[in-house]
Amino acid sequence: MQALIEAGVVGDFRAPDVLRFGIHPLVNSYLDIDRCLETLHDVLADQRFKEPRFSIKQRVT
Repeated sequence: MQALIEAGVVGDFRAPDVLRFGIHPLVNSYLDIDRCLETLHDVLADQRFKEPRFSIKQRVT
């Protein structure tokens, strides 16, 4: 989740393997959701989440 937050997508991580995103039609457009999914794809494809700086557990995701 830290790699996504750095890329501008804020969500929530729940152990062991759940990512949550707050989507509401009054504040999020389909373009926001598309950008979120593209960013998630890029982070996973580049494996940015494996960088050592993201392995440090934060108090809040």
